[in-house]
Amino acid sequence: MFHCHIFEHEDHGMMGQFVVVEEDTPAEEIYIKSDLNTHNEAHNH
Repeated sequence: MFHCHIFEHEDHGMMGQFVVVEEDTPAEEIYIKSDLNTHNEAHNH
């Protein structure tokens, strides 16, 4: 997790998570559909 302490910066890429994986792990194995939809539903974008 990385973040800025100014809440409005969340929508400008200043808040997020990262995942540490084994080298050569395909990206499609990392992302989970429910995680990708969480941000949009929470902010009604």
